[in-house]
Amino acid sequence: MVSALRADYASAPITPQERVMLDYVVKLTKDATKCSVDDHESLRAAGFDDRGILQSR
Repeated sequence: MVSALRADYASAPITPQERVMLDYVVKLTKDATKCSVDDHESLRAAGFDDRGILQSR
C-alpha cells in the first residue's frame, strides 16, 4: 500500500473517501490559498465533519 501511495495515490487501492481527503491534502500542501468552501463541501459530502477536516490540516 505504501508503495502504491508513493507512486501515485490516485491509482492506489483506497476508498473514495480517502481519495477525497488526499486530493484536499495535496491541494492544501501545494497552495493553501487555492482551498475554498467548495473543497470543504466535497469533504463533507464524502462523510467528513468539521473536526475531521480540521485534523487533515
